[in-house]
Amino acid sequence: MRKKLCLLIVFLSIATLAFAQGESEQLTITTYYPSPYGVYKSLRLFPYNAAPPTCDGSSGGLQYFSGTYNTAPISANTMYYCNGTQWVSMGGGGGVSYTHYCYYVLSYGNPVCPASVSIGTQGPCDAGFTVQKSLGPWGYCHNNGFDYFLPPGGNGCPPAGSTCTSGCIMGEAYVCSQ
Repeated sequence: MRKKLCLLIVFLSIATLAFAQGESEQLTITTYYPSPYGVYKSLRLFPYNAAPPTCDGSSGGLQYFSGTYNTAPISANTMYYCNGTQWVSMGGGGGVSYTHYCYYVLSYGNPVCPASVSIGTQGPCDAGFTVQKSLGPWGYCHNNGFDYFLPPGGNGCPPAGSTCTSGCIMGEAYVCSQ
């Protein structure tokens, strides 16, 4: 009887191993070398000459090039992206933009910010450029022997977990575009 029981255990063990081998998965990975190039090397958006598609929570990140469509708030020949609630201009027409920093008072530095700046005017921008947006105030903070830059409209000063012992808001920053 003991011999039969041992034989049965050995037989069941072998049968179990054979069954497990028959149920194995197979995985195939395919790669390409070199990777596809051609049309994948750049992205091209073709002009869309009608109102943009709906911009809502399900279309965040969508891009749109307005082409000849020019009905407020969309301007012709301008790139836009959907931020999940509205279309936001990415600039357009191949123009140039830069950030202009100005100081509140001459004792801080030059150039001094104008008393008031309106969007769409030259404001403090160089000739041929207009103010597209105010980025907010900028300055510095001095803490524990270090000076930290406070970016326009930012709160990067002082570092997390510390307090600013001295500092100053120096001026305003604007986006100037052609």
